[in-house]
Amino acid sequence: MKRITLLALVAPLATLLSLPAYANCPTPTNPGAVICFPSNGSTVTYPMNIEAAATGRNGLPIVQMILYSNSHKIDQVNNTGTLTFSDANDIYNQSYHLVLNAWDSEGNLYQASATVKVVDGAYPCSHPASGINFCSPPNNSYQPDSGVQLVAWGSSNVTSMNAWLNGTLIDVANGNEIDAITGGSNYTQWQMFTVKAYHGSQPLYTATANFKMYHVYQCGRSGCNPGVVIQQPTNDEDTNSPFIVAADVEDNTQQITAMKVYLDNVVVATSTGPTIRANVTAAAGTHLLSVQAWDTTGALYKTDQTVNVY
Repeated sequence: MKRITLLALVAPLATLLSLPAYANCPTPTNPGAVICFPSNGSTVTYPMNIEAAATGRNGLPIVQMILYSNSHKIDQVNNTGTLTFSDANDIYNQSYHLVLNAWDSEGNLYQASATVKVVDGAYPCSHPASGINFCSPPNNSYQPDSGVQLVAWGSSNVTSMNAWLNGTLIDVANGNEIDAITGGSNYTQWQMFTVKAYHGSQPLYTATANFKMYHVYQCGRSGCNPGVVIQQPTNDEDTNSPFIVAADVEDNTQQITAMKVYLDNVVVATSTGPTIRANVTAAAGTHLLSVQAWDTTGALYKTDQTVNVY
């Protein structure tokens, strides 16, 4: 079993996604700053794309814009009133508080902020006071077949940790942290990770987590794995409402019996075959778009995207 850090697992995903084909974050009419996307309170897929703008007082030019996430500086631009940034560093499935500071040529400060939740990234972890903190996968969750993250941290009295998948030993680690990536071919049954922690040779703690895998569309040298492909809209696209959702299931070996489009976890369109096309109405702001499908075996296919409505 190859050990892998969370950053090494998630960061390559950012190279597969680029900034949107166009941005629609106009500079404010009055002096001030604005974070257009992602909108406050929204949920976005990793890596989140950020669009912001600022206007100086009395037509003064904006000379500097600095963007912070959870009080950490993540981007800076000079001599421009617009900012577009793909944030590949905030890798965890959690909330982030974004703050934009902008200054005009006379030093006037303008600020904007938004709090956003990221999904489809890595799971954060911490050491418990006692026992094992099983951080990934969350128990009874669905995980992508591109790689299931196993992350568990033990308390300070733990000196080694072992991990099993469905009773087969897959990893051995010294210390009180274990992290690995694994896959499989079972899409219809619940599978189980078991982690045991030791002090020397003495067993101390045991923790388990159940999960099911779903198909994620991806292509490599040996061909393409089955999954949902969303043709419209593109990820992080800025669009108006209503917008068209067009998607299909590709390279599936079993018949697709149902497809659903979710917008912010609410079903907005359905289909009984491997393709779906729908007009979706949404309020202005950032939305989580998910297209899911099921085949005759009950296996799940899923692709998530972020869509911005202006």
